[in-house]
Amino acid sequence: GLALRRGFGRGSMGGADVRPSVNDIGFKKWNPSDFRGMDAKKAWNVEMWARHRESYQFYFKPGKHIMAGFIFGIIIPVGLYCLVKADMTGIDKKEGRRRMYM
Repeated sequence: GLALRRGFGRGSMGGADVRPSVNDIGFKKWNPSDFRGMDAKKAWNVEMWARHRESYQFYFKPGKHIMAGFIFGIIIPVGLYCLVKADMTGIDKKEGRRRMYM
């Protein structure tokens, strides 16, 4: 926590630095052959998304998506608003209050 943030315990109080220097590690220059067998693994869902993205005109159905947007973007929000407003006006009428509505 606080001791590590201030640098205590890492050689900052006058003691020897316990971390090895770069020269002590033994740096080895890498070769391209060191990375053989480390190929990227393909994820089927990413590959399927990329395949559909390249040929979306065959899979995209405009009528289906327009109807879903109309239902979930207009019909359901307006219906919920009407239900909530009807409930609020009924309660307000019963209690004798007047309120400004949207």
